Amino acid sequence: MIDHFEIKVAAFEECRAFYMNALEPLGIELKWSDENAAGFGLSSEPNVRFLIEKGVSNSTCHIAFSALDKRQVTTFHKAGLSSEVALLTP
Repeated sequence: MIDHFEIKVAAFEECRAFYMNALEPLGIELKWSDENAAGFGLSSEPNVRFLIEKGVSNSTCHIAFSALDKRQVTTFHKAGLSSEVALLTP
């Protein structure tokens, strides 16, 4: 079982704003943030499960978040699209 994971992002501020907006429909919120990193986790628990850190990644990364139902998937997708970031179709 994975406890948490971290990815490097070049456009840190934009990515933090994107994930704050897109993950909210899935019950995932920003737990903490500073100028170089941000941690996200389920609203129902104090733990950080997903971290982004300012930096350059040398590889691609695939991330899949769980949803309870199709409504959450649709809401998550719409929130992501409102951030003007290229997304896959759900």
